[in-house]
Amino acid sequence: MRLDIGVNAVAHSCNMTTLPSKGDKIGLVVTRINDNYEVAEGIITRLIKRCV
Repeated sequence: MRLDIGVNAVAHSCNMTTLPSKGDKIGLVVTRINDNYEVAEGIITRLIKRCV
């Protein structure tokens, strides 16, 4: 599943040594779709691009 920029997602875990910042592109493994709040929930697995 590929989420577009601006899609609401909640990460409940991060498998990286450094935490991503706002605006960074990250890899997120979606573990659940929460229809009540219209968000994807998952785990951050990698940093694709750091926002400068």
